[in-house]
Parts: sequence; C-alpha cells; structure tokens
Amino acid sequence: MKSFNKLSAAQIERLAILAEECGETAQAAMKIIRRGFDRKHPRKQGLTNRGHLEDEIGNVLNAIDMMVDAGDVRLEWR
Repeated sequence: MKSFNKLSAAQIERLAILAEECGETAQAAMKIIRRGFDRKHPRKQGLTNRGHLEDEIGNVLNAIDMMVDAGDVRLEWR
C-alpha cells in the first residue's frame, strides 16, 4: 500500500535506515572533532572514535547499497 507520498513501506524503511545511519555517522564525526580520533569512551571497552566512525561509514555504505539494489537511486560513480 502506498502512502500519501507514494512511497512503499519498503522504500520508507530503506530511507529511514539511511537517515539513521547518516545521523550516527555525523555523531561519530562530531565526537572526533571534540575529543580526537584515538580516544575511547572512559566507561566502555572497545573501539576508538576512529573505529566507531569507520563502522558508521560502513553502515551508511550498506544503506546506500540497499537503495541502489532496490532501484531507489542510481549512482553513476559506483
């Protein structure tokens, strides 16, 4: 069923995933601006800020791939 904007539920879901991942990538970038690439959260084990940003960029690329594979967008440079 199409909504008022003529998007299918699947299209809306893919756009929501993309928007969420872009927001998380922006947050990771801002953390680096504030604290540096190699800092870790003091109460959390694991990734540095750089590693977190790399993960988030990968998530954005995966979301883009989903949209390309579904035919939502075309990317001539890929």
